Amino acid sequence: MTDPSFDPVSGSLVEVIREDGEFREFLEFSPGYYKAELDETFLQTGTYEYHNSTDLDYYFLDLDHWVNPVPDTSIYHICYITNKLFQIHSMSLGSLDFGHYIKKPFSFVPNNEQVQKLHHKYSLLVRQYSLGEEAFTYWNELKKHSQEQGSLFDRQPALLNSNIHNVNDEDEYVLGFFSMAGMVEKRAFAIKPEGLDLSPFLNHCYPRELPPESDGNTLWRVGGYYPYHQTPMYFTRPRWSDLPIWKVNKACVDCREYKNSTDIPPDFW
Repeated sequence: MTDPSFDPVSGSLVEVIREDGEFREFLEFSPGYYKAELDETFLQTGTYEYHNSTDLDYYFLDLDHWVNPVPDTSIYHICYITNKLFQIHSMSLGSLDFGHYIKKPFSFVPNNEQVQKLHHKYSLLVRQYSLGEEAFTYWNELKKHSQEQGSLFDRQPALLNSNIHNVNDEDEYVLGFFSMAGMVEKRAFAIKPEGLDLSPFLNHCYPRELPPESDGNTLWRVGGYYPYHQTPMYFTRPRWSDLPIWKVNKACVDCREYKNSTDIPPDFW
């Protein structure tokens, strides 16, 4: 197919049903486009615990342009971040006469101090599907094309064979593949893995140098009035230091600001 086109279908019933029977209906908001608001508890695959520093004082430039302490009710130190992982892992066991394949590597999780995925607690939900030969071929090829690195020697994308057809137009090329498969799932946890350096670190919310001057000669100070600056702004200062306050993003004060983050622990935590 050398001239693909987008042909949206209107007036359809679109639902996503979870394994436990809970479902979400997708509503059509424009012809052929459907959407639904999925809360954090509905889709959870890679979840980890994130901590903001507890030894900082927090301030903000309020709507009246005064720098004041952030109320305790607006400070969130511990959050839970859930991200959906899109890697495809496939393997044929046709060459095995018996037994199981063990210790297959999955997604690499870096020990990054700023992200903290392994610093406190990390969880991964893995689903394994038993596929027929035709479905395995489709997903195995899709994996090759979707997870290559974009180098000079990557092969050109191929048109994958679909088992979905337009009953009114046999010549129309349809994307996707429909199949049914047995599935098992398992959730794994990593809590302070052995061999990793999990010592305390100075995160990005700590002042590392003097803050920029707010006008010609005045540094940011608590109780200061800054009429020409955008509100709100957020600042921190270590409780054990007399350093001037340092401008930071809101996520340093409220960890719920990080993408896909919530202060409510998942049920399985």
